[in-house]
Amino acid sequence: MSEVKIGNQGTGRILSYPHKKYINVFDLQPEDIEIEDIAHSTAHICRYNGHVSHFYSVAQHSVLVAQRFPRGSYLRKWGLLHDAPEYLIQDVVAPLKYSGHYGFYLDLEDIIMGVIAEKYGLEPEIPNEVKEVDIKLRGAEMRDLKGHEPTEETYAFTIRPWLPAYAKTQFLREALDLGLE
Repeated sequence: MSEVKIGNQGTGRILSYPHKKYINVFDLQPEDIEIEDIAHSTAHICRYNGHVSHFYSVAQHSVLVAQRFPRGSYLRKWGLLHDAPEYLIQDVVAPLKYSGHYGFYLDLEDIIMGVIAEKYGLEPEIPNEVKEVDIKLRGAEMRDLKGHEPTEETYAFTIRPWLPAYAKTQFLREALDLGLE
């Protein structure tokens, strides 16, 4: 059976939305990146590959991470954008992602994050404080969205999942407040 190619298959070019422009993830440039595309896409991507009780978007997760830091702060910007590469390449669940079999994915994720950091005036490395909040929030996600008692310290607030349109709006409000538009 012969292989059938459709459209951009295999080119590395992704048609973004809502800006509707082709982005080559293998030759990504800062001018290719639009905050609205990040907000829209991540609002429609479910964390944990959908293995949650209710749809819970990457955008909501990112807003919640950002909100753990003071308004307008550098760390708040990083909190909002720490998972932004997923708008182009999705995510791989952590047990697989860090299994040693996903080197290409991890390299591509780092390259994309570097271009996003350049676009928005961030250092190329995610600050440890953001990583710590991300891990601490994971505990609340496990508790509230998977019914699993967290093994690590977590937040006391309850996560109530947002619909994608609301998550996108909240992400864009946060981005506007941070001067990322």
